[in-house]
Amino acid sequence: MSRVGAIISYSESSVVVDHNSESFQLGLLEYSNGEEKSKRAVQDYNYDVAKAGSGYVTLVGRDGYRMQVSYCPLRSEHNLYFVSCFRSNLTDSRLQPMLFMSVSVCIGIILIMTIVLISIWAGAKQTNQTVERLAFEDGVTGGKNLNYFREFALQTLIGNRETPFVIYRFDISNFHYINESYGHIRADKVLKSCIDSFNAIFTEKELCVRMDADQFLAIMINDSLADKHFSEYTAAVNADARGNNIKYPIRFKCGIYQVKKHDHDVDVMIDHANAARKQVRVESKVLKATYSEKMIDDMRKVDRMESLMQKALADNEFRIFLQPRWNMGENRVTGAEALVRWQRPDGTVMDPDSFLPVFANNGFIEQLDYYMLESVCVRLREMMDDGIDVLPVSVNQSGLLLHSPDYVENVEKMLKQYNIPPSLIELEITEEVFSTEREDMIAITGRLKLLGVKLAMDNFGAGFSSLRILSDAPFDVIKIDRDFFGRCLENEKDRAVIEHVVQLVNDLGMGVVCMGVENAKQVDFLQSIGCRDVQGFYFGRPVSEPDFIGKYYKNAE
Repeated sequence: MSRVGAIISYSESSVVVDHNSESFQLGLLEYSNGEEKSKRAVQDYNYDVAKAGSGYVTLVGRDGYRMQVSYCPLRSEHNLYFVSCFRSNLTDSRLQPMLFMSVSVCIGIILIMTIVLISIWAGAKQTNQTVERLAFEDGVTGGKNLNYFREFALQTLIGNRETPFVIYRFDISNFHYINESYGHIRADKVLKSCIDSFNAIFTEKELCVRMDADQFLAIMINDSLADKHFSEYTAAVNADARGNNIKYPIRFKCGIYQVKKHDHDVDVMIDHANAARKQVRVESKVLKATYSEKMIDDMRKVDRMESLMQKALADNEFRIFLQPRWNMGENRVTGAEALVRWQRPDGTVMDPDSFLPVFANNGFIEQLDYYMLESVCVRLREMMDDGIDVLPVSVNQSGLLLHSPDYVENVEKMLKQYNIPPSLIELEITEEVFSTEREDMIAITGRLKLLGVKLAMDNFGAGFSSLRILSDAPFDVIKIDRDFFGRCLENEKDRAVIEHVVQLVNDLGMGVVCMGVENAKQVDFLQSIGCRDVQGFYFGRPVSEPDFIGKYYKNAE
């Protein structure tokens, strides 16, 4: 367009001018609605173009749409202008799809970003949950672990200073037997039940966690109902075990620490409870012990003993002492019981009551029992090779040893290895093992009997004796407990009980041995009721193997 408004060229889609228009200014006036504002816009346009200026104006057309007119001179041609007109309806029709597309793209980006952020948040939350689960959850039971217990116990004690609490450190007595006999899957169900049953019985202020293996830790309110609740808890775990066809009774060996108001170190409390737990003997009727300062000294002694026991076994520090079994009718020794003594390198002999409970508690008793049995077989073989007429020897076998899956096979291998006539070996088994796993023990003793060894029930009368076991288990000898027999002279009832037990055992075709015979009055009574075989200081104390051989074996060198 020239400066005077002559149209040089225009778009085919122009709505302002057509082919017959000669002046752009006239086209604008014709297009506008004639209102003052539109007229003023055209005048401004004419003014700027006349002065070779540039800019833009907005006017309203007769169709009601606004139009923006932009103009600028062409620098290379002083009399020519480039003018562009944008009508609102045309720009809107073209811009709206673009705007819609842009908005849609923005919304899509926002949605994608939202999804990404939600995914990141969910992933972070899941990661945190995983980390928390690994840090505070026990994978076997699904309950909390030791790390959580420390925090929980500390906060509970701080927030409830006037409430008395106790820390329980406990384990399942002979849990390895459940693992071996029933498998890990059912054994793990017992562990899970220990947590679930606790949560069902105790309050939110109390907590039980599994530490490792079958070791548990609990913080409980120490009120008048504490013992009752723990008894209910034990019963619930046993009920769940029976529901999983586990017949072995679940017994908890517990160490207890009574929390004091000034206590704040949870780990120390746990250690104190554990010190008490280590004082509990597996064979005890009461499987609980409460921490006292004296236990620390005892624990140090136990730790030292445990640090020495393996080397002592390898160095043959465990010696055989033999106590004669005396037949009062024939007035002669008819056998011996092998008793263990621990002789230290300095010559000190330790009493079995000081170390056997420790070994029974930590499981070392199994190795010691095998060692004693093999040592007896070795010595019998040597004596027979030397032409000595040997006497039968009885050897104590712990309940833990009988639970070993290959126990019977090991006894058989030992007898064959040393070529020992089975009739020379008598295995002593306490009646207590039949009180909890009767059917299994009857089966094991039956298998031992098939080997040809003799079987003796040790400590008959020490616990809740059942006369039925006399007919169910294949025992050859019943050994009446020294404490049970020791009361026999106190009153008529006790004498009557001993007399009828001896008579019953004799009638069943088994031998009977009374333990702990220490005076002539006891001898007279036993002879009067038909008891012939006895053991006790009256007839002979336990002596070393060489002393026993020199005293009782006539053909020994």
